[in-house]
Amino acid sequence: MDQITVENQKKLLSSILINRLLEGKNTVIYRELMDEELPVFLKNYLRNRVQKIYNTEEPFQINNSKRFDLNYHKIDQLTQELKSAFEDATLFTKEEIEEIILRTVGLQFDLLTSPAETLQKIFFQNKSEHTQTEILRIIEGLEDRRIFMGKLINNIRQFDQYHILSENFNEMLESTINEAYTKDLYISLISDFESFLEFQKSIENKKVKLLKKNIIKLILEKRHVEHLYQLIIKIDKDSESLNIEDIKKGLSENRVDNDSYPTDHTYSDNDKLEIVEPTAHSEFREEDDLAYELQDADSISIESEKHHPIIKDCKEPQDFIIDRSMIEYQPDIPLVSLNSLFDEKSKKMIKKKIFKKDSEAYNKFLDRLENVDNWKEAKHIIDYELMIRSIQPFSREALRLGDLVFNRYFPQKE
Repeated sequence: MDQITVENQKKLLSSILINRLLEGKNTVIYRELMDEELPVFLKNYLRNRVQKIYNTEEPFQINNSKRFDLNYHKIDQLTQELKSAFEDATLFTKEEIEEIILRTVGLQFDLLTSPAETLQKIFFQNKSEHTQTEILRIIEGLEDRRIFMGKLINNIRQFDQYHILSENFNEMLESTINEAYTKDLYISLISDFESFLEFQKSIENKKVKLLKKNIIKLILEKRHVEHLYQLIIKIDKDSESLNIEDIKKGLSENRVDNDSYPTDHTYSDNDKLEIVEPTAHSEFREEDDLAYELQDADSISIESEKHHPIIKDCKEPQDFIIDRSMIEYQPDIPLVSLNSLFDEKSKKMIKKKIFKKDSEAYNKFLDRLENVDNWKEAKHIIDYELMIRSIQPFSREALRLGDLVFNRYFPQKE
């Protein structure tokens, strides 16, 4: 299928969803959107967008004051309830909804038809590395039950490094492709077709049984098994669509389970994991962080559990990513005590913001780090501690903690 036809398919699906959700309205309220059947990408993006709107516009604020104990449980409970009410009452304009649907439907279409290329784009379009935890959390939050995705999750879990670089991820994608479409071709293809039908159902809000032949062909082409297309359509050559049972029958009768990727096909970087050039209708803006925007906000408690202050005049998150190649060249010098690196102001902020004034937990954490002789392991411990305490990894306190500990292993030159 040529690129123009693919884009037309995305626009068609997007227009169906736009018409269903808007129904001629100029604005639509968030809580009503959440009551609808929605594609996963759209649902997750809306959740994160609502939280970003709340944190940016701040319709409700409590100013810090020594006069009041703002940690009092009743105040905290009411604050969370009020924040939730504001989020539920967020209004989206017709233009906003149209833009968001075009972007998310297009991207989910790409993930269903070209999973490897699209995942590489989601995670590594603007970044050179992600943590293993981040990637797993986001992929699992996509609720994608395809055989390919299940095998990829297992491969990521088995990866022996905490930080995953783009080249590492490409290797895992290639390995997963070979596992899914060589050893388990039949069940992998069926799971791909069934997932696309579920995607159509979430757009049309009705049970969908038929898959267009051009979609079937596109999915097969992207997996380099296009030779199977003629075998499948033998079931019904005249209609434009096939139901899933006919597809299963066509694959089964031709013993696809013994077929595989063509063994003489050699993959290059521009073949298997080619990143399609952005289009106006399906691509997120360059400054958007696809991975963050698409993660399921309900699967983590970073933003949904508590309100964090907006940190202004802060570097972009990408600026704080440590190049893993630096780790291999850690200076061979005696390590100073962490306590000597933590000034009083930083200690107070970290203890309060990260450990909620729990001195015992704070001291145990430092004691654990004190015995670590390399930054790689220390970073792993820090990331895990931030995750279990629901602290944003790029919040001011998290960045300050990371900088201080990093300086222990890579002292700044005077």
